[in-house]
Amino acid sequence: MRLFRLFLLLISIVIISCGPPKDPAYEKLYDEVMVIHDDVMPKMTDINRAKKKLRKLKDGTNEEQITTQIQELDAADEAMMSWMHEFDAPELPTLAENLEYLNAEKIKIQHVSDQMLRSLQEADMLIKTYTK
Repeated sequence: MRLFRLFLLLISIVIISCGPPKDPAYEKLYDEVMVIHDDVMPKMTDINRAKKKLRKLKDGTNEEQITTQIQELDAADEAMMSWMHEFDAPELPTLAENLEYLNAEKIKIQHVSDQMLRSLQEADMLIKTYTK
């Protein structure tokens, strides 16, 4: 009997620690946020490559333009790092609060994505302009 009680206690702990299942609306919105993140995250490597290429193309005639573009790439990279550092899967008291948080995060990560893609496109055009 004592072993049975211990077994029930352990099962109860496991069930409680897993927590209740998330609402489908929550899961869908969370997945949407992660898809945006996962699509653009590999672009951080592209940002680093573009910065290296731009540094090699820098000369007296284009230094200001290339420096500005590198700063834009750095800002996009920093935006992604900040978003990742600040984002946390919400566990707020109500579903409405969780959905509100995730909607705000979806907007933020979409802005980060847009910033990264735009800065990469501009960098690529600049690289093509100065590549001999």
